[in-house]
Amino acid sequence: TTEGGEIGFKSQWADRTFTLNATAYYYVFSDLQVQNFDAVNIQFLTLNAGEVTSQGVDVEWSWRTPIEGLNISGNIAYLDAEFSDDFITSSGNNLHGRASARAPTWSGNLAFDWFVPLGDNLELGLGGNAIYSDDYFTNEDTLDDFIQDSYVTFDANISIGHPDGNWKFSLVGTNLAD
Repeated sequence: TTEGGEIGFKSQWADRTFTLNATAYYYVFSDLQVQNFDAVNIQFLTLNAGEVTSQGVDVEWSWRTPIEGLNISGNIAYLDAEFSDDFITSSGNNLHGRASARAPTWSGNLAFDWFVPLGDNLELGLGGNAIYSDDYFTNEDTLDDFIQDSYVTFDANISIGHPDGNWKFSLVGTNLAD
């Protein structure tokens, strides 16, 4: 079960060319179950994790720039998620107070899309996205599980297609720096 809530706002400015949204939230997840991978037996274990408290803030924005077809957007998120009750793992550790797995404290992205007309029936599209994730635990088993280090990834795309979206040919690159 989950108890909690959110409060926030959605707004548009400058003749609806700039959007700014923000949300603050607080949730308590009771009787939570988690899955851990057991590498020795090559299987997932489902464990009763008790309770996780998750709280944070999300802020997102987008801007239709004065340059025709160019949009820039981004978001930033702060997350504090931890086991807020006793959680005895299969290895006998109590994770009460430890951060939840796969829950980076900070994350965000910065992106752009640019669509350029190439006549009445053709459009060139360019796009890019930089994604940041803070470090986080990858598993819920011990107090010092494996940690995914913080990272940044870069994605990009180029496309050509019909301006109405009837068809499009795209070349997409994901995680280009790695």
